[in-house]
Amino acid sequence: WKITVPKAIHLDMVAFAGNIVIGNSDGNVTLRTAGGSVTAGQIKGTAAIITQGGSIKSGNIGGNAELRSQGGSLEVGDVAGNAEFQTAGPIHAGAVNGTVVAETAGGTIVIKQARGEVRASTKGGDISIGDAGRINAKTAGGNITSQRVRGPFQGRAEKGDIRLDSAASWVEASTGFGNIFVRMAPENPLFSIIWQGGTRRSC
Repeated sequence: WKITVPKAIHLDMVAFAGNIVIGNSDGNVTLRTAGGSVTAGQIKGTAAIITQGGSIKSGNIGGNAELRSQGGSLEVGDVAGNAEFQTAGPIHAGAVNGTVVAETAGGTIVIKQARGEVRASTKGGDISIGDAGRINAKTAGGNITSQRVRGPFQGRAEKGDIRLDSAASWVEASTGFGNIFVRMAPENPLFSIIWQGGTRRSC
């Protein structure tokens, strides 16, 4: 099927067996398919994109974003609202203006930036967060890295390293087998650091 509609309308599309491809949209977008991939251009409104067996790729989203896949990668540009990502593959997102929830059963998670909290978990990959207001991250088989976290950090790596290049608040980090590197950069000069033995550091 090839359907032509005005850019300003809201889209609600369902495909039971096939891919969905849309261009740029000025409205809200809801796309669902039971057996294919979804590709979208720039979306000015909110977006809910769900597939049971394929990848999802989207440009920038102007509102909240919900992207879910049972077996494919998720790739999205910037998100102006909150973002929720869930898949069995890798997740890659640009700058998110709100909070981020990212869960994958077997891939890496890359978040360029988030003004709010990032809650990320993966069972088989690295977690990389460029800049976030707050981070809660868990991985069973990879590293956790962040260039800058402006609020509290909680992280657990079962088999990997944890690296924070700039942490402005308290840090709780632990790893079953790996190294931990934290560079504290508190905004409040009256800041105390508590060092605990082993592989765990709390600040």
